[in-house]
Amino acid sequence: MNSGNPSQTFGILELYRPANGVADVDIVAVHGLNGDARATWTSKSTPTSWLSHPDFLPKYLPRARILSWGYNANISTWKGRSTSQDRILHHAHTLVAQLNADRELEEAVDRPIIFLCHSLGGIIVKKAIAYSASRTGPKISFLHSLYTCTYGILFFGTPHHGSSKANLGYVVEKIASITIPRRVLITESGLTKALREGSETLQDITDQFCPLMSRFLIFFFWEQERTEVKCLNLTDYIVTEASAAPILDNTERCGIAANHSEMCKFESTSCQGFRDVVAALRRYCRSAPEVITSRVVQEKEVILQRRREEAVEIMRSCLPNFGLVGEESNDAWSPAAHQSTVACTETVNGSPGRGLVPGTRGSTSLSQLSAEGAVNDPIPRGRRMERFGGPSTATKAGDPGALCHTFEGG
Repeated sequence: MNSGNPSQTFGILELYRPANGVADVDIVAVHGLNGDARATWTSKSTPTSWLSHPDFLPKYLPRARILSWGYNANISTWKGRSTSQDRILHHAHTLVAQLNADRELEEAVDRPIIFLCHSLGGIIVKKAIAYSASRTGPKISFLHSLYTCTYGILFFGTPHHGSSKANLGYVVEKIASITIPRRVLITESGLTKALREGSETLQDITDQFCPLMSRFLIFFFWEQERTEVKCLNLTDYIVTEASAAPILDNTERCGIAANHSEMCKFESTSCQGFRDVVAALRRYCRSAPEVITSRVVQEKEVILQRRREEAVEIMRSCLPNFGLVGEESNDAWSPAAHQSTVACTETVNGSPGRGLVPGTRGSTSLSQLSAEGAVNDPIPRGRRMERFGGPSTATKAGDPGALCHTFEGG
């Protein structure tokens, strides 16, 4: 987390935290192409950042921690700036990693998240959420918390549709041309190349994000004023209403009386755009803690159940000739084998915290579930050969229960 250095523009920047240090929600702002973690949200005429000024957002949401995530979104070397060679996927991975690191250090990995996304920053956030949703392996499930804890997303002029090769390239060129003379417009940025390569870039991200949308509160804002693009000799909407605010069930949409660049800059608390945004944020912040707390508990149970199932699969692979309780087996039945199998499987299917997943009882966050060595490797490393590969008097004697007993007794 960076807050003291005003020149810091990359990574997680803390713009405001509650006076008592206790926050109910993390609000995370993400800028777009040619944007900046501070300037994107700062009025040019005042200059005032409505995210951090005490008379703006902090006044209305005193119990929210307000962050801005910065990344290299430069798409030209104009004025000596270095360009980003990262693509959308790389930026999304970095956002997940850096936001998770910040929340880990704040001991707030289960705190609700509300995203504010301007322009193509919304595409990165959608990709980041889809990536986080897929992180469920035992060693990386802590990255799943961003998906679990995201409650709401406000999109400002994000191009969700209109992603054909011609249209998307045109949008990128218009965004770049707002600040960069055409004679020096250089499409050497990896981010720009990814967006220009064809319709699959946005379409793939949309396909990944759509199945997840029902979990979030979503508000679409579109620009109501055209932008003058002098070097292209035109005045036009950078992102059209149809692209920025698709009409979908259970989502909100509203226009903002500003052009593409100014739609997320508010010079006064009386601006209608500011009032619309803050009203939505206050509503989201009131309901987020209860919903996310319940969701975190549910996700813990899902992960724990997944670990149980993985443990059962390990047992099946190690004991291919013996069926579990409820399964048919070709082996002769004996009371000793039956009792041993019951003891073996009870540790898998018993009450939470027993058997092959020791160490998870009392866990307080999703990330801790993946940190336990027993979850990753339920069988002590030094005893594998003894149990499954080495000589065993029990197996030589034909006692199938001996192997099962090693699970319970280990």
